[in-house]
Amino acid sequence: LGVRHVLPITTSDDLAKVIVDRPGSDDLRLGDVAEVVENHQPLIGDALVDGGPGLLMVIERFPGANTREVTRQVEAALESMRPGLAGITVDTTVYRSASYLETSLDRLSLALLIGGLLVLVLLALLLFDWRSVVLGAAAIALSVTAAALVLHLRGATFNVVVLAGLTMAVTVIVGDAIRDVASIHDRLREHRASGASGSTATVIAQACLQLRRPLGWATLVIVAATAPLLLAGGVVGSFLRPLAVSYLLATVASMVVALTVTPALAMVLQSGRGRVSGPDPSPARRAPLAGVITRLQRSYSEALAATLRRSGAIVAGAAVVGLVVLAALPLLGSRQLLPAAQDRDLVIGWDAAPGTSQPEMVRITERAIAELRQTPGVRAVGAHVGRAVSSDQVVDTDSGAIWLTIDPAANYPATVDAIKQVVAGYPGMDSEVHTYPEAVLSRQHDDIGAGVVVRI
Repeated sequence: LGVRHVLPITTSDDLAKVIVDRPGSDDLRLGDVAEVVENHQPLIGDALVDGGPGLLMVIERFPGANTREVTRQVEAALESMRPGLAGITVDTTVYRSASYLETSLDRLSLALLIGGLLVLVLLALLLFDWRSVVLGAAAIALSVTAAALVLHLRGATFNVVVLAGLTMAVTVIVGDAIRDVASIHDRLREHRASGASGSTATVIAQACLQLRRPLGWATLVIVAATAPLLLAGGVVGSFLRPLAVSYLLATVASMVVALTVTPALAMVLQSGRGRVSGPDPSPARRAPLAGVITRLQRSYSEALAATLRRSGAIVAGAAVVGLVVLAALPLLGSRQLLPAAQDRDLVIGWDAAPGTSQPEMVRITERAIAELRQTPGVRAVGAHVGRAVSSDQVVDTDSGAIWLTIDPAANYPATVDAIKQVVAGYPGMDSEVHTYPEAVLSRQHDDIGAGVVVRI
């Protein structure tokens, strides 16, 4: 005989009739102590978009991949799928990391353009010679380009840190270019005023060699002072090493350009002026700032001579400064050494008390999103609680994150302060407002203090 047991429970009403206790004459059934419904399994995560339920797709790029290119390809893929997503609204502005890079590059380009024009104006006012202005502009442009080319050939990614190192090196490059051009200009003018005979090439070579000796030692000092940054370890070292490499390459490139291209280009520009002889130009054709520069140089020389006569006081002052620096070293442990950028895409760590259910977490997060959307300067808000199936984050439903984008026209510090005030108004919630790179680096910093970290 074939015997098959048929379970009598086939609906939620049947399950509600199951007896859980007999506290006397009356049976206590499951439906008396719980609401029994037919539903899906308990959720381990959920997402909120624009204040309501939605799907949040988080895409991570591989290390070293171009953020802007990946972003464009993802947006193109979503656009190509739009005809097959009828009834679904796709919003790629909730968190778009490429926006910060595009804005930064635009502002950096504008700053470099304005800075370059100011340098040309300064050269014109100092030297009052169009050939010298062209020479200085070419030297600056070639130095930066040479450093960028070396970085490209090394396979380095042009990220914010590398660009920061190049920007820092621009101060050295501009200084070298101005000194070289001014030295060549002054030597040619002095030679012309003396009436001595000689070729333009000889005068230019003497001017460059005379200036390169002290500047060569100055370059070695810069290299020696920057080299220890290459040995820094940990998360801070990951930032300082590419910054130091780009800074050193640009500085060395400036020296190479000053030794090769600058004298050669000066000879080409000055060759049309014939033999270097003749009277000194009239005062009317002197540079507008020549008198001011002369008085400043005279004052500086007098002050330097007076200072050098007090060598004991100089040594004592340097010793005092050194002791103050040593005393301040322990305070650096509590300081943030990593660069902080005004990224308008923010992520808010959003953690409730352990054991908080998914519906309660969604309810609290919905209220926070509604309040954040009304905050002036906030353009888009999205959030997720818990984790997705097969997620790389091992968290429960009491943990989540709010993704937020600040309007480009909004005041950044004021908007961030307003956002912090909103999230601080939810007691029992552990929240932290920062950019996504800061969040990742914070997790890496926490892992450094752990005994063993295994990543698969």
